[in-house]
Amino acid sequence: MSPSVAVMQAEDTVAEMLALQDEGAIRFTGMSGNLPHLPEHIAIGAFDVFLLPYSALDRSHEELISAAAAAGAGTIARGSVARPLMAPPEAMPEPMRRPLADSHARLAAAVA
Repeated sequence: MSPSVAVMQAEDTVAEMLALQDEGAIRFTGMSGNLPHLPEHIAIGAFDVFLLPYSALDRSHEELISAAAAAGAGTIARGSVARPLMAPPEAMPEPMRRPLADSHARLAAAVA
């Protein structure tokens, strides 16, 4: 989930994606990202579009929508409508569970 640019470079993720684009295998590049690494993703200029969390209850990425646009990239909002409705299971790995649990807590507080 939204690895750092250093991790993507170590795994040649961006280089491979750009090679596929140069070969014509893919037309556009994109990634599903979030904080804290999203500003780095925008800064490298390798992505045409970003899928990021945004809703009335989670506006933490709002400034990054403008940053992506200024860099020439588009954005698609994910989780815009009442996500997540249920708390994530405890068995879910912590790096994935914590952001979902935080979102669920914000939603529960807004409903109360």
